[in-house]
Parts: sequence; C-alpha cells; structure tokens
Amino acid sequence: LDGPPQPTAAGEGAAWTAVGTSDTEDLLWRIDAITEKPQVLPNTRGAGWPAVGEGFAWVTCTGKDNPCSGPSVLKLDPRSGKTLATISLPEHPFAIATGLGAVWVTMYEGLAKLDPVEERVSAVFQGNYSQVGTAGGSVWTTSKDPDRVYRIDPTTGAVLNYLDLGSSCTFEASRDVVWVATCDAEIRSDGGEETLAKIDAHTAEVVLQAPLASYGQMRMAGESLWVASQVERRSDVI
Repeated sequence: LDGPPQPTAAGEGAAWTAVGTSDTEDLLWRIDAITEKPQVLPNTRGAGWPAVGEGFAWVTCTGKDNPCSGPSVLKLDPRSGKTLATISLPEHPFAIATGLGAVWVTMYEGLAKLDPVEERVSAVFQGNYSQVGTAGGSVWTTSKDPDRVYRIDPTTGAVLNYLDLGSSCTFEASRDVVWVATCDAEIRSDGGEETLAKIDAHTAEVVLQAPLASYGQMRMAGESLWVASQVERRSDVI
C-alpha cells in the first residue's frame, strides 16, 4: 500500500482497507483474497470506515470536494470496487456495520439505517453513538457520553437495554455475542486494569468479565476472539 492502512473489513472475496491520513487523501483499497493483489479505488477519495455485507462492500465518505460530495456512504461492487450508488447522510459519519437487512452508520447526533436495495436512508434514530454492530437480532452501539453500551431495536430505534461498563474503546459484535474492551484504566484512581466484557446478545447480560493487559481492535473468527494488544516494553526485557 502507499500509505498507512486504517480501518479494515473483510468479505466478498477481499479485504477492504482505507489508506491515508486525511479526507483529501484517504482512498479505499481492495485486496483480493486469492491473488493478494491490492487495487486502489480512486472513486473513493474521502473514504473512512469500510464494511461488507448484504451482498456488497460499503464505505463511509466525507469531503465536499471529493467524488462523494460530502457526508455519505458508497455502495460498491464487491468484485470490481465500482461505485454503484452514493447515499447522502444528514451528518458526518463515524462507524458503519451491516446486518438485519440494513446498513447502519453512527453519526455525530444519531444512528442512520440505510436500505441496501433502495439505496437510501430509511430512518435516523436520535442518540449519541459511536461504534456499531448487529447481534442477536438487535443493533448494538457504544457511547462516550455517557460511557455505555446500548442494545437498540432495529425497527423503532428504541433503546432496549444499556450497560455501564466504563469507557468502551474497542468493540465486536457477532451473531450471538457482543465483546467490549475498556480503555480508562490510566485515568481511574483505583489503579485497575482494562476489562474485556462478553455480553449475551439475546439477554443483554454480561456473562464474562476478564482483565485485559491493553485494548486493541477485536475480531471474531469462527469460535475464537482475536484481540490486538500493545504492551509497553520494559527496559529489562529483551
């Protein structure tokens, strides 16, 4: 790649990663899963977070001088990377996920539900949300103000449950489980460690909490959870 890779998603025969450090430079790259050949998609300048699902690849986009012409989501052909549709958003997008027959995008002041077939925003649910995913028939999001994890009805946008787990920095939602890692140990006065929490997506109950040396991006692969961890090296360790 010709720059630092940022958010990455995988599916539909490829890995998709946004590369760059600003919305005037960021481009989405498609890396073929079989040939491992990287392909830059110039039609995606302004790319942010990618997602794969509902039969297509998707990526958030910003920048009025970019091909997307402002806050939006691009619907991409998963084989060629061609832009099939540009869906305008009312606000700046943050995270994106697919599932339950829709595409979900968190924005500064809400959660947008996109119809992948009609290629439009079908609803905007008010709330202060950041990361997003689907599991157990519901939409799951995190929030920074206050620090919570929310379970949301995908039809009405109503908050079904919320959990106070601390500052949720990394997040992964699979079919039946939601995983959340905190990142507020450094600012707490009790000297505690970061925590990894496992939530039953059907009951919204925390079924496991374990200490975590450091938080990082998380992905489910089969029945296993993979967590990236960066532990500070000590001078006496080689």
